[in-house]
Amino acid sequence: MGNNDSSLYSPEAERAVIGAILLDHAALPVVLDIVSPADFDAMANRQILEAIISLQDRGQPPDLILLAEELQARGHLEGVGGPAYLSELLDRTPSAANVTYYARIVREKSITRGIEGAGRRIIHKANNLNGDGIESLLAFAQREITTATSAGAGSSSMEIRDMMKQVFREIEAQRERGDTIPGLPTGFTTLDALTGGLKSGLLYVVAGRPGTGKTALALNIARTVAGAGGFVYFFSLEMPWKELSYRLLSAESKIDGHRLSRGRMGEGEQLRCVHATDALAKLPLMIDDTGGLQIDRLMGRARRTKAERGISLIVVDYVQLVRPSQRWGTREAEVAEVSRSLKVLAKELNVPVLVCAQLNRAVESRTDKTPTLSDLRESGAIEQDADVIAFISRPGDDGRVELTIAKHRQGPTGKIVLTFDAKLTRFAA
Repeated sequence: MGNNDSSLYSPEAERAVIGAILLDHAALPVVLDIVSPADFDAMANRQILEAIISLQDRGQPPDLILLAEELQARGHLEGVGGPAYLSELLDRTPSAANVTYYARIVREKSITRGIEGAGRRIIHKANNLNGDGIESLLAFAQREITTATSAGAGSSSMEIRDMMKQVFREIEAQRERGDTIPGLPTGFTTLDALTGGLKSGLLYVVAGRPGTGKTALALNIARTVAGAGGFVYFFSLEMPWKELSYRLLSAESKIDGHRLSRGRMGEGEQLRCVHATDALAKLPLMIDDTGGLQIDRLMGRARRTKAERGISLIVVDYVQLVRPSQRWGTREAEVAEVSRSLKVLAKELNVPVLVCAQLNRAVESRTDKTPTLSDLRESGAIEQDADVIAFISRPGDDGRVELTIAKHRQGPTGKIVLTFDAKLTRFAA
């Protein structure tokens, strides 16, 4: 550590957090609700926490013996100070009761360091505009501050030879699987054929005007992933859980949602409702309908759930309703922080994140109502951060829905047609 400024660093807090986890393994999800390894300044502490998380992901308790073995396997044991340092961390922590307090100190110091670094880069940019206008400087400053205050994304580096080995293994595995897609199936073969399914670490955006079926499509995809055994965390900032539950039940039972909510069912439909209810109750699906959820809280809940039970897919409905961690000068900057943070979350947890987004009204006033990337409401940052952007539109009242892949970092763009049964809130390819 090259700086002893207590406003930027707290070695004591970092050691207390690691020691608390070693003392009480149940402290790990509490810690991960607040910080990530990237928030730790001391490389040794960062590497220890990464090893603990790796053990947790494999269902192994992070005791001293297993932790030392994991660090040894990673080539980090001697670098962190060996078994003696691990024992010291445990011995110097009398209790795990104050772990939340110390974790918040670690996070605050991390943010402070990030802001200090961003400030230096902004000043350098301001002194070297080279003809760039003030708008360029403001945009640069917003990006720097957003990145600095986003939740820790974890830090990883890998030499090219190791990257190529891993990529080659994935290619070989995919070749052996044949025609199966590399990502999670969405339930729509034409969509999967175009995108390869939902891939880990990528940010997917489904954008459209109100009433076009964004939530219904996201819910249908969540049902498919959960039905295949993948745990889905669905953040619903617009609709309450009960409304989503009725939608799921209507689609599952194939009973008109309007009649279902009023209990108007025939004898055969009642039996279908019972079977559908039982099938849905067994799904690994969690719905969080906290209104006005802040992005840092959303990320913390996702981290904790990932540590406790694993996550296959995160859904956020919808991005413009997620509150930023703090107030910015413009609405665009606030949405930019949320968008960037969701991209960071996808990479950090190594899961696909599916986000619904609103389009602005301009698309309705044009003769050609085909959405474009510039129609994304309140932020061009969504266009920049997303790996895949799909526009959903309903050109008529015949149940036909057009899904246009307008951006695809890893593959082709194009248009597919789905059918939507509004009474059942159910899509079909």
